[in-house]
Amino acid sequence: RMFGFSRTRAADLIAQGHVQVDGSSAGKSDRVLAGAVLDVTIPAESDPLEVVPEVVEGIKIIHDDDAIVVIDKPVGVAVSPDGSRVYVATGHAGTVAVIDARTERVIAHVPAGRRPWGIAASPDGRWIYTANGPSDDVTIIDTSTLRPVATLSAGRLPWGVAITP
Repeated sequence: RMFGFSRTRAADLIAQGHVQVDGSSAGKSDRVLAGAVLDVTIPAESDPLEVVPEVVEGIKIIHDDDAIVVIDKPVGVAVSPDGSRVYVATGHAGTVAVIDARTERVIAHVPAGRRPWGIAASPDGRWIYTANGPSDDVTIIDTSTLRPVATLSAGRLPWGVAITP
């Protein structure tokens, strides 16, 4: 590490044209001679998470500012991205109830950890994640088989799940 950059980061800066030696673009393996002027431009970091607002019918916004959005949504409910299924964390029952949104009937109860509370669907709809407070873990459920496929340690008393792309 030189100047706080890894070799990978330095190579990326060179590849992106942000490094010049004596006014010319530097190559990855170029040698810098004594007395040469090395000019490195560090680009501004982009925000890795872009939040795109989306109107969801039936969800009431209670508070909205630059830092947070608070909505009036029941705890423990997630909807598949295509709207075909609703997933409900059942808390003390230790399952996720899977509801067919068209018929409004429960089609399965999938085992989760102890007292699943927070729940979220992956953006592609393939996975459901539940935060299981008393068991200190997160259950991952495969939505095609409606079976739990993994349990991950999540620290003490997890209660919510947030998914980012």
